[in-house]
Amino acid sequence: MKIQSAGRLGNTLFLWAFALHISKENKIRISIFTDKFHSDVGIEANMTRTLLSEPGIRFYNSDFLGLLLTIIDWVSSRSVTLGRVLKKFLGISDEWDPIASRTHIIRGYFQNSDFMVKNKALVTDKLLSATYSVEQGSEKVRYLKTRYPQYQVIHIRLGDFANSEFGVISPESYRSAMDPIIPTLICTDGSREEIIRMIDFSFEEILTPATLNAWETLCIMQGAARFIGVNSTLSWWGAFLAISRGNLAFLPDQWIKSESSRESKLLDLQGCTKYEAHFI
Repeated sequence: MKIQSAGRLGNTLFLWAFALHISKENKIRISIFTDKFHSDVGIEANMTRTLLSEPGIRFYNSDFLGLLLTIIDWVSSRSVTLGRVLKKFLGISDEWDPIASRTHIIRGYFQNSDFMVKNKALVTDKLLSATYSVEQGSEKVRYLKTRYPQYQVIHIRLGDFANSEFGVISPESYRSAMDPIIPTLICTDGSREEIIRMIDFSFEEILTPATLNAWETLCIMQGAARFIGVNSTLSWWGAFLAISRGNLAFLPDQWIKSESSRESKLLDLQGCTKYEAHFI
């Protein structure tokens, strides 16, 4: 069985947790494929393949399958009926569909913490081992953790959120969770200039994609004495790992700007404190 990877590292970790659950429950091998049409195929995808592949879970790249699914999406947009016929014939299912014997490819974002909870110890052990390996191989991560023995992280998600239903959470929302004493590191997918324009509190570092890749950012998040995340799957995993290490984690009480949201319940995280979210 194959699962199509979509999005970036945070999404990938959710579908990996789903794959672990399906592999263990059905005693089958799962292949997770990236492609240039739907997912990150750069250094982070290569790192994920190295860190998380195991006998029951295989990561690989297939632009052929990505193109096939792109074509099927185009056909479905023109004819829903023909799209359904093609999906049934090829054994393509969505994440909420029952898994049948003819299911060959599953698609979705799998943003449901239930899959993680069912294998929490296994997921925790594997991710802590993976992030330890990343930290040992990253001079930048080791430098930051040495320079700041105790720190808090604020994750600011910009990117495509500004004009999407998710929305960008206002910096004022973070204040209730911040510690005014310990150093503040800001992790973001935006630029340094964008962050400086939008915040009015002091900080020690702004860590952008030019500074750290997503796996290195996850290492910094999990090591924070206080981690303050946003409506981002990478934030969710940062909070999960921070809590696993006995640290404090805060996530917003609303995941999507346009609604109080089904996703908020699907992404509930035990041990995490929720703060009141306000959107820009």
